Amino acid sequence: MSEFELLKKVARSIRYRELSQLKGTTIQIDDWGSIETLLIDFVQEHINDEQITQFKPSSPIAFLKYGLLDIEFTVSNTVIGDNYLQGVRLLHEFGWLGTDVVEDDDEISFLTMLVEDIERDSMFLRFYLKAQETIPLYESEFAYSDVIDSDGAQAVMEILDYLEKPTYDFPNRFKLTGAFLTNVSNFGLWKHFYL
Repeated sequence: MSEFELLKKVARSIRYRELSQLKGTTIQIDDWGSIETLLIDFVQEHINDEQITQFKPSSPIAFLKYGLLDIEFTVSNTVIGDNYLQGVRLLHEFGWLGTDVVEDDDEISFLTMLVEDIERDSMFLRFYLKAQETIPLYESEFAYSDVIDSDGAQAVMEILDYLEKPTYDFPNRFKLTGAFLTNVSNFGLWKHFYL
């Protein structure tokens, strides 16, 4: 497909709805291991969706570096309803077109990725939660270079082991700073870029 055809397909098919009524909600999380259960209960209470088929956990590195939990759920397609945004304007607003973030030469690749995501016919619920109490600097516990070198997988396992133990990171209060539904998995990648 040409760039114009891809753009037309994405603009016509992409769906996005911000859940502004949830922004600002404070959630108490007692430990790293309870995040999934607690947030699934929260979603079922506030989104009224019993069909959560997948929970994508937050990056432990993002949590230790920024105090941020970036959580994605796969939910039923009907949850988004009819009151959603779409179109070329939406793509511009989120930095996918006509910005310095996405180079002109890469727009076809990005649009192709969006089309592939849309054709999976899934609906995603994304939460961004910011810790309200101080998180120790990531660098104070682990060398950042360890995560990006050949032993990166081992370093991530060490981080997860650290988070499973009682530490001063938890309990912690988290403020929900972003919540939205979309049929594109990485919709907030550039708007909420943190890695």
